[in-house]
Amino acid sequence: MERGDPSFLGAVDYCSLCLVSAGVTVATWLLPLPPDHPSNGGRDSRPLARRGAYTNLVWGDFVEACYPLVQHSVFLTGAAYAASTLSTAVLLQEGGRSSAYMPAPLSLWLASHVGEGEGSAWRASLIAFGLPFLATLLRNGWHRFGGWE
Repeated sequence: MERGDPSFLGAVDYCSLCLVSAGVTVATWLLPLPPDHPSNGGRDSRPLARRGAYTNLVWGDFVEACYPLVQHSVFLTGAAYAASTLSTAVLLQEGGRSSAYMPAPLSLWLASHVGEGEGSAWRASLIAFGLPFLATLLRNGWHRFGGWE
C-alpha cells in the first residue's frame, strides 16, 4: 500500500469500517429515529448522519460517525459486525484488493482493475454497505412507526 498498490488489508479497512459506517449513516439520514427517542438525547441525528455519510463515501474516513447511532442498539451493532465479517470473508475467499481513504467510486474502480479477485470488492462492498443500511432502516422505521422499545 505504501507504493500506492491496492492491498487486501486496504479493502478490509474500506469495507469493514468505511462502508459499514456509511450504511448506518445514510439510512439514518434518510429515516432518522423520532426526535423524542431516548438514544437521541433530545437531538436530531440527521446532521451527524449527513456529515458522516458524506465523509465516509467521499473521503473513506470518519468511521466514528456511526458510533453514536448504534451504541444503544444491539440489533445495529450485530448487523455492523455481521457486515464486517461477511464482507471480509468475501474478500479473503476471492482475493479482493483495494484501498481506503479515497472516494467510494475510486476505491471500487481500483479494485476492479486488479487482476485477481476483481469482482470480490464489489460484492463485499454491497454486503458491507447493504446489511447495516437495511438494518438501520428497519430499526428506525420500527421505532418511528410503532414497534418495540
